[in-house]
Parts: sequence; structure tokens; C-alpha cells
Amino acid sequence: MASRPRDEADVDRPLEAEVEILGPAEAGLRAGFADGPPGPALGGRGVRVEAERAFHSATLRFRLDPEALEPIYPNTIRVARRVQRSGQLRLIPHSGYSERGGYVFASISRPGLYAVVGWPRDQAGLAALQAAGLVRLDLLEADESPPSASEPSGSVPLEAGDQ
Repeated sequence: MASRPRDEADVDRPLEAEVEILGPAEAGLRAGFADGPPGPALGGRGVRVEAERAFHSATLRFRLDPEALEPIYPNTIRVARRVQRSGQLRLIPHSGYSERGGYVFASISRPGLYAVVGWPRDQAGLAALQAAGLVRLDLLEADESPPSASEPSGSVPLEAGDQ
């Protein structure tokens, strides 16, 4: 099966609410900002997705405060889902940030608590992520910029089953 570019997960239209979930009506999908972040979340809060029934595919979109972008390379922004048992964040491969729309998007296939993650611009921030075991700085050469939008962003595991 050929992989698709992650930008294809973006429906590329204006948000109608601060948080939006687009998927099959029969799944009874609901999404909203969570009380607290599900881990080291960019922007300080997560998004909870609930479903009455299992679903194969949905698009999660939510607004990101422009101030939250200042310390992060926008082309590295991804959405991650918190794994209940371990508390770890799993990257959603088909996720990213729409600079034109000012929102984050992700193609998801399960309910859960989602967070925004990205590579910090400062070395201290990268070192903190490395110490937490979330990224490997040895993946970057001294004169290399952070990964482009099409490259994996560190050693955070990908979410199995999500598009």
C-alpha cells in the first residue's frame, strides 16, 4: 500500500469552530479541548475525541494560538495521541499545521486524548526533549536545520493504525 502525503489529511477549508471533528455521522464523534495537556503539549492543552461507535477514519482539526508557534518550527508540528496505559505520546503520521488556516489537523482512527508536538527552536528545548527520551539530537548534524515536513520528527513512535 502506497503512503500518502501527510498534507492530504488537511481538508483545507476554514474552521467552523475552535475544535472540529469530521467523520462518519454514525460514529457519534465529539471533540473538545481537554482540561489539561496529555503530556508535553504545545499550546498547553490537549483535545479529547469521543465516539459512540468505532470508526475507520476522521479528520480532527483545531485552532492553535499563534503565540504557541513562536518557540517551535511550524514545519515540524504534528499531532500525537496519548496511550492510556503508558501515558506516552504516539505521533499521528498524517498530521500537521496549516499556516494559511491557523489550525492543526490529523487523520485519526480512534478516540482519545490528542496533543500538538513540534521541534523547539532553542537548543535547551531540544536538550530537554532528548533527556526525556522523546527525540535523539544525534539525528541532526551541527549545520542541519530541523526535519522538513516530510521527514520523521525524532524517535517518538508512530501511532499504529492511524493514517
